[in-house]
Amino acid sequence: MKKTIFIFLSLVIFSTIFSSFIGCSKNNSKIAAVEFSDVKAVADMNAYASEVVKNGISNDDPLENGTVICPYYTLKVNDINVPVYSTRVTHGIHSFAWIDVESSDILLNVTLNLNNAHNRVDVLPLSSNIKASIANNVVKTKITSLGSFSFSFDNDPNSEALTIFVSNKQELEVPKDYVTQSIEPGEYTAQDLNFTQGQTVYHFKSGRYKITSINIPSNSIIYFERGCYIEIYQNTINDYVSAFISRETNNIKIIGRCLVDFSACVGGDKKTKGAFDFFQVNNFEFSGIVSINSNNWTLCFTYSKNVNINNCMFFGYRTYSDGIMLSDCQDSGASNCFLRTGDDATEIKSTGPSNKDDCFTDNVTYQNIAVWTDKASAFGAIYEANNKAQNITFKNCSVGYAQPTWTERLGCVVVQMGDNKAAVWENIHFENIEVFKNECALINIHLNDRDGTEGGQAKNLFFKNITSKTCYGLPVRISISQNCRLGQVYLDNIVFGKHTITQEDINDSSIISVLDANNNWSPSMNIKINTQN
Repeated sequence: MKKTIFIFLSLVIFSTIFSSFIGCSKNNSKIAAVEFSDVKAVADMNAYASEVVKNGISNDDPLENGTVICPYYTLKVNDINVPVYSTRVTHGIHSFAWIDVESSDILLNVTLNLNNAHNRVDVLPLSSNIKASIANNVVKTKITSLGSFSFSFDNDPNSEALTIFVSNKQELEVPKDYVTQSIEPGEYTAQDLNFTQGQTVYHFKSGRYKITSINIPSNSIIYFERGCYIEIYQNTINDYVSAFISRETNNIKIIGRCLVDFSACVGGDKKTKGAFDFFQVNNFEFSGIVSINSNNWTLCFTYSKNVNINNCMFFGYRTYSDGIMLSDCQDSGASNCFLRTGDDATEIKSTGPSNKDDCFTDNVTYQNIAVWTDKASAFGAIYEANNKAQNITFKNCSVGYAQPTWTERLGCVVVQMGDNKAAVWENIHFENIEVFKNECALINIHLNDRDGTEGGQAKNLFFKNITSKTCYGLPVRISISQNCRLGQVYLDNIVFGKHTITQEDINDSSIISVLDANNNWSPSMNIKINTQN
């Protein structure tokens, strides 16, 4: 008996020591929070949020205080106070914090002290497997990877949502043949920042700026220190120069940590000034930017090659505030971003010159991107179609909440053509897309011809591992207008709620809705279900 007790106690002691070793084997990561100076607190957040609407429609006028101090909670990560900021979105307020991790192993102990009571918290995307507890107005969790982690309270996208962005620290490496030009905080005209010298790092020091535009030459680096806050202003109401602009250039980086606030610019149908606008550029890196309240299409690359977009957050509510647009781009893509926009979130288009043989879309990939959509579509090939597009991939992405219902053509993953019926878009892949809740269609193919000259031709469209936890919209919607053509559509492991689409659903219009004005497209012939490996 004594021998048995001894063995049992030995096992307990060994187990305790082993468990302690495992628990201590990974130390808390060293972090650096992104903090901005001179950000105001707003006493009446309801009034602040309501300013997104004017006379019953989207308020596209200039507004003050694009970013404010978050009043809803305080955040600690590894016992360090992390500043949290809030900004307007279509139906309320979305808050955010940015953390740079300075160690290779990631362990972040997160504590969120709530000022208002909530009963439930979900951390999105669900595929991140981040579980959070909520008790006595305190949320606790651990984050062990890079990415964006959005805290949704009470299953409501408009109830004090928070996104924590976790990234590796951005180090500035100055090429040996480059010189450095420092820019101090302050107010600058377009002429002041009309950079022309290559082989230069334009180093923006931490602080507040008022800028109308920055012209970026070939072979240059725009580097923002942590804590740069840039307010974009319009020189006049007829200021058509984009805030960040580069034309026919090569080898550019826009990197660091910076918040760019477009609130002072006119948006909507009266917009003149663009946001980030790059045309015919090659070998371009864009990273570390937070964009607030864009007044126009936010980040646009047109007729460009070798574009790499990563580690960005965009928040917007105004009309036409699309997120990331790659138009007639080749060998390019975006990754590791969070977007909540007032229009389409991530897209390819074709708006480039139609008289250039090398102007078309080929080999473009969006991956590891999380979006919440308030007004329009999440991921897709969307509308404008001057030229052909091929080999486009959206993979390992997520949609938190897809809320728009104002038109039936919207969706979480979409192919929508309505600009040029002669254009052909093909080999478009959507794979591993997670949706938490969608009010619009989950999958939407919409080829629209309004006047006999629009629409388009789409073929070889692949949808694989597309899942929606809560699907209130149509699972699959296909609409083909007259004079438009659609080829094969592949649906593999499409899941909404607890239902997986099978061949038995092919003629169930509540699951797969097909509207074909040409009467020559057959679901049984043109839709392939669960046929890919």
